[in-house]
Amino acid sequence: YQATVNVLDDLVEGGFPKSATIMILGPSASGKTVLLENLMYASLCKGKSCAFIATMQFPFEVRKEMKALGFDTSEHEKEGRLAFVDCYSAAAGRTSDEEYFVPSVTDLTRVGTELSTCLESLGRGTEVFLDSLAPWVAAIKSEFIVSFVHATGAKVKGEEGRFYFTVGTSIDKEFLTKIDEASDGVIELRLLETEKEPRRQFTIRKIRGRKHSTRSLDFSIVEGKGIVFQVRGINLPSLRKRR
Repeated sequence: YQATVNVLDDLVEGGFPKSATIMILGPSASGKTVLLENLMYASLCKGKSCAFIATMQFPFEVRKEMKALGFDTSEHEKEGRLAFVDCYSAAAGRTSDEEYFVPSVTDLTRVGTELSTCLESLGRGTEVFLDSLAPWVAAIKSEFIVSFVHATGAKVKGEEGRFYFTVGTSIDKEFLTKIDEASDGVIELRLLETEKEPRRQFTIRKIRGRKHSTRSLDFSIVEGKGIVFQVRGINLPSLRKRR
């Protein structure tokens, strides 16, 4: 299987930037985590190393969730190209099984230290995926979170990688503006209520320094396939596995 991100490349002139900080913004249940997991699997299948910072659930739940979507990460982990930074287990009162973990989800200094050690092990070009800022927004001053996003993005981009993170739309507007300014790109997801079933939409709202389409694409989340875009009535299998 080969994972691709053709949709992102098609929507951005010159293709999606290889070094960037990307915010995935959307309301609850809009598909932020699934998109993040899809993007990470796509990177893994391209031979890239990846680090996943888990603040919302146990890493074993992320693995299980991804496998149900058709994204089995076990071989990538065996090859040493995927590692988790566990920021959740301690908050849940459990001992972490991961090599990299923090005793408190709100200790951003420790998160940064663990991530740095993780990146040293994984090597140059590693991509970082954070799900999500939500626990920090509720407990930490916004300037510290913005500083973390900026510093992490600079570190990852300096090693020719991408830093993706998710955030909900219910956060303070001033804080959201600051996070937006610290990001090179913003992918916005929407969840529209309809009579039949909720309708999900994907839009690239911003890519710094590159022209891009602001077209909104409808997408579905399909078990065993991941995200499937609806383009002119045709399923465009971009952020999922391809044979």
